[in-house]
Amino acid sequence: GVRTWDSNADGFTDSAYAGDFKGNLWKFSNIGTGTASATVLFRATDSGGNAQAITATPLVGRKPDSLETWVFFGTGRFLGGTDLSDKSVQTWYGIRDAGTLVTAANLATRTIEYEGPLKDKDGKDVEVRVISASKEGDMTGKLGWKLDLVTPAGTAMGERMVVPNLFDGNRLLGISRIPNNSDP
Repeated sequence: GVRTWDSNADGFTDSAYAGDFKGNLWKFSNIGTGTASATVLFRATDSGGNAQAITATPLVGRKPDSLETWVFFGTGRFLGGTDLSDKSVQTWYGIRDAGTLVTAANLATRTIEYEGPLKDKDGKDVEVRVISASKEGDMTGKLGWKLDLVTPAGTAMGERMVVPNLFDGNRLLGISRIPNNSDP
């Protein structure tokens, strides 16, 4: 999917973002001006350099305190029978659009620290996932963050993000899936 964006807040769409199967996050600029262009903003790859498909529409938003444009998306495919058995590591990304190519070296790393039950206010167990917190200054010089979708022990379970992220007030929500390879 393609996410359109009004980068200068004049009421007209002038840019757009989209991913592809090769892990490229594309930015289309100057739409409607006669000088439109397409550039790769980021290339999503796993630690082995293998491309991570971007199949869901990216989410775009502005950071309220700085008005920086950020693009949020996850990787992974769930489009056919061969995708059911794919256990490769997929990743959730938040990329700042600074107008230049962002590389993995420009990203802060977040990790999943805990998965399991936690007591709610009524004493009932609820399944939770705890993600590492940011630390003072850990985004200095960074153009975004990444979170590999693996267990706290580092095991890839085939988890992937194949639906768009969304905002809920001031929270960013990402929905992930682990397909049941015995029941497509």
